[in-house]
Amino acid sequence: MDIQKNSVRQHNALTNSFLPFTRNESRLLVGILTSLKKDKYKYTYNIAEALNFLGLQPKHYKELIEAVNGLYNKSIPIKSSDPNDDEEMRILSQRKFPKIPGQKLSGKIEITISNPIKPYLFDLVKDFTSYEVESFLQLQSIHSQKLYTLLAQFKHTGLLIKKGDELQEIMGTNYKRLSQFTHEVINKSLEEIIKTTNISKVKLEPLKEG
Repeated sequence: MDIQKNSVRQHNALTNSFLPFTRNESRLLVGILTSLKKDKYKYTYNIAEALNFLGLQPKHYKELIEAVNGLYNKSIPIKSSDPNDDEEMRILSQRKFPKIPGQKLSGKIEITISNPIKPYLFDLVKDFTSYEVESFLQLQSIHSQKLYTLLAQFKHTGLLIKKGDELQEIMGTNYKRLSQFTHEVINKSLEEIIKTTNISKVKLEPLKEG
């Protein structure tokens, strides 16, 4: 995991789909993205370095293990332009931890990228989102993380247009009132994004249909 790497890429299908990950799981995924190499699907990470990337103290070793298990156990509902082509897939197909307790902090974690997810992570030349690693890691809220990647996807056009229910699905929320969703999720996320990331100016405008 390279905390010095400036940016990472992921397919737009991932950006536009709900990712059911915790903050640590999302950070770990970004850490994995920083180390991806062409035609290489198995990776080994020093536990101490992984903890540092996630901003965790050694005493929080279990949180790292939980994050790895999250990427292994949780399925991502990938949204397609054709609903009949929607898929669910996992990030990892295998993971391995140190078995000897004394090796926890000095040991290594081994992971294998799952076959179905490979087209969404490797050899991306179009339909991808690029965003800054440092900015992403500064975000404390999972909603801020998700909104940041959505904004990064449209940074070249400068215009992100989403219907309220569509945006709620991507963010993993289910507010009955759009005004409450906007206040509790979008506005608070934008405040954190503007304060801590490379995206410093965002203007939110409701659009009238018709």
